[in-house]
Amino acid sequence: DIKYEYFQLESIAADTHKLIKFVSADQFNRPIRKSASLMANYTTVYFYEFGYQGTVSADGDREYEGTGHAEDLSYYFVADSNYTATDLKVSETMVLLWSNFAKYGNPTPSPIPL
Repeated sequence: DIKYEYFQLESIAADTHKLIKFVSADQFNRPIRKSASLMANYTTVYFYEFGYQGTVSADGDREYEGTGHAEDLSYYFVADSNYTATDLKVSETMVLLWSNFAKYGNPTPSPIPL
């Protein structure tokens, strides 16, 4: 049933895009949701999903839809001058949200303009 949901009758290796979606759901999303569900019994849980598609990508290529694993790291540590004004604003906002979470246990203890 799971194989059919993602690949229908095709071979798993026939379509890289479908394989990426399957692995993302199975190896990332499912265990994250399970962990969050278990932790929510004891504390407030926040989900974090990086979906910004700026000019800087993890591998320098935008062959696939969406953002790549660990692509957000490029926005925590601005390394060069190839960033646009929007990229820099995203970086600044991300650092603020994570700093707030570290300080207060809440990424938005007060409203922030986005």
